[in-house]
Parts: sequence; C-alpha cells; structure tokens
Amino acid sequence: MIGGSRRSGDLEVVDVRDAAGGGSVSVMTPAPDDPTGEIQVITDDRPRLPGRLAPRRRPGIRGRLGTILVAWAAVLLGFILFVGFLSAFPESRAQAGLQRHLATVLANAQAPIGGSIRMGSPVARLDIPAIGLHQIVVEGTSADQLRKGPGHLPVSPMPGQAGNSVIAAHALLFGGPFGSIGSLRPGDAIQVLTGEGPATYRVTGHRTVPSRSAQPFEATPDNQLTLVTAANLWASSRLVVTARLVGAPQAAPAGRPTVLAASQGVSAGGGGAGLALGLFLGVFLVVAGLTVVAYRRLPRWSSYIITTPILLASLWLLYSTLGRFLPATI
Repeated sequence: MIGGSRRSGDLEVVDVRDAAGGGSVSVMTPAPDDPTGEIQVITDDRPRLPGRLAPRRRPGIRGRLGTILVAWAAVLLGFILFVGFLSAFPESRAQAGLQRHLATVLANAQAPIGGSIRMGSPVARLDIPAIGLHQIVVEGTSADQLRKGPGHLPVSPMPGQAGNSVIAAHALLFGGPFGSIGSLRPGDAIQVLTGEGPATYRVTGHRTVPSRSAQPFEATPDNQLTLVTAANLWASSRLVVTARLVGAPQAAPAGRPTVLAASQGVSAGGGGAGLALGLFLGVFLVVAGLTVVAYRRLPRWSSYIITTPILLASLWLLYSTLGRFLPATI
C-alpha cells in the first residue's frame, strides 16, 4: 500500500493507494455553513492504473498441495489422452516415410526377402480389405519397431514363404493397427506384397492365448500367416488370427536368424528406455519449476505464451518414452 497525508490550507488530504495505483483519496474539510466546525470527509475512489497489476497473493501450504495434486492429475490425464489418441500421429508420419521407402526399393528390386535384415526396415505391405487396414510392415517386433507400425518376427519366414510367418502390432497405442483384427471371419482375404511379389492368405480363425504362450510363434507344417496383438489393456492374453496361404509358397533365401533377441519379444516393453525416461523426466521437472517461477514473476498472459509450448514439448517427450514401457502390443 502507498499512503500519506498532507494539509493545504483548511484541507487535509489522506491518500491511500496500492502498488497498482488503485485505492482512495479522502479530503477532510470543515463542513460548509456549520459554525460548530465539524469535519466533513469527502472520498474519491481511484481505479487501478492501466497496465499495472496488483501483487499476486502467495498460496498457503494447503493451496500449494492442492495445486501439486491438480497438476499431477493433469499430467496423468494427458498421458491417457496420448495413449488413446495422440500417439497415432507419430505412427502415421512413420508410415508415410516407410511407404515411400518400400515403393523405392520395390521399384529397384532391392527389397529384402531373406537373410539378415536390418531392424526397422520396411519388408512388406499388408492389406486387409475387410477391416480397411493398409500398413507397411517393418522388420522386428521390439517396442521401437512397433511404434512405426506392424512388425515381422525376425525368426519367422517372410510373408509368402513356406512356414508360419508372424506379424505383430499394437491394438490401441500408436494408431492401433490391429485393433480390429478380432472382427475378421474365416475366408476373409489378407494380401501381402514383398520383394518376391504378392501373396494372398485366407483367414482360418482366431483365438485368445495366454501372454506367456509361445504357441503362436512356433513353426507349423502349413504355410500360414499369424497376426498377433494384445487381447486386453493389461496384455495378460494375446489375440491371434491365423490365415492360410493360397497357392504355392515363394522361395526362402538362407541365412535367416534362428535365435530371437530379448528386445524382440512381442510382450517386451521399455527396452533401453530407462536412461531416456530419467532424462526426459528431469527435463519436465525443470521446465515445470521454471513455469511456476514465470507465473509468479511475469504478467499472466506473457507467462502463458512463453511457457506453454516448452511445457507441452517436454510432456510429449516424457509421454513418448513412458509409452515404451507398456507391453509392446497394447
């Protein structure tokens, strides 16, 4: 508060204003036509000066605790929103790039068809007209590969070749490419295009198996395609769709891997992401702390404009890393 008094002749002026210029000015003067000399008080309220803000009150312990709880609830709600909706955007962008890459290597007859294939490379185009699925399949089934789209199990034959070719994908996260495969019916067509040409499969059925069961990935006497995804949000079981190859299988070059790396397990999640999670969590906490300081020191709208983009970017990095710790096919 800014206050003071001064006398001017028979008048005494009492000025009481705050730091923003608001408040009142009182003038004490003898009442007119009153021989008793009683004092008359005239008060003039003054508005705050434009562009000046009153100091913000600092909340008490309860207020701060409530703010922290609300903030963490907002962070959790944001992660749920990311899992259900926003994670589809990076998958869609990755698919666009993979589609261009696969089209180029197919046109140049350089698409991988066997042997040792670099993880993350596009190896096939998968089309299931019955559910409107059109996706590029990458080599590998780790959490990192499945963020880009469906992944081919490295120790299984390539699609179109003899044996049990296995493809896994998310049911919900990162666009949920296999979210609708449970609605496929016997006889529905599944079309695959690889460097060896097109291949057609016909769905034979689907079933649910425990998440620890290795049966969907085992070799089979039939030439089939096996699609695998999570059957529920807890990934305690897997949804498996099988389809039989129509016609003769394509040739299978030698040199395919026979041992599956731990990171390529279809249920695995978070491989190698611990350091990144610690880093991005630290970045988010620092940004959140600086945001609080900005809200206290800067005008409200200025602090919003400066801090909001940085805060959202740090949250995106944190959410993307946390998503890697979820089971790979959710």
